[in-house]
Amino acid sequence: MKPSITIIIASLLFSTLSQAIEITDVQIAGSGCSVAVGGQDLIPVVGSVDRFGIPLMMNIEKQIAPSLVRKSCMLSMSVKLQAGQKLQILDVSQKVRLLAGAGAKASTQLEVFLAGQSGVPLKAEVSAANKIVRSNQVLNSVGVVAESACGKDVVVRANSSVMLQGSARARVNTEALALSMRIVTCP
Repeated sequence: MKPSITIIIASLLFSTLSQAIEITDVQIAGSGCSVAVGGQDLIPVVGSVDRFGIPLMMNIEKQIAPSLVRKSCMLSMSVKLQAGQKLQILDVSQKVRLLAGAGAKASTQLEVFLAGQSGVPLKAEVSAANKIVRSNQVLNSVGVVAESACGKDVVVRANSSVMLQGSARARVNTEALALSMRIVTCP
């Protein structure tokens, strides 16, 4: 029997509020991702010690046919916690651009949560009856979006999906997902 081998794609150490966040694996997967599926790196936001960009991006377009296109892109990020600590996910945001030609509809949805929990879906949609409709929006949730149990390692997940439908051209572009993560001491 061969010994098992663990491969760590990314091992990052960020200090947050005198606590450390140890992220051991950031994976992107799905049928609609604009970046290569597999291991990715977090992008620290300049001027912030606890806010990060994640390349959970899509650029999906359909012409007149087919009448329905569905694509998704998902994130899985492993975080190690020490005894007496829990992880909070805060202030999630993602910029989206939508376009729908006459007779088409374009929609996108984002959900950020911890494995074993459910999140609150954030949605954007445009529908066009007679002329092209364009919209630039920000999917966002302010405050604590998710909180882990005390002292247990956790997996942060995000699911992003796009649906284009109708008899005309439609498009959705999503930019990098931005979120804050912080370690807090358990009461």
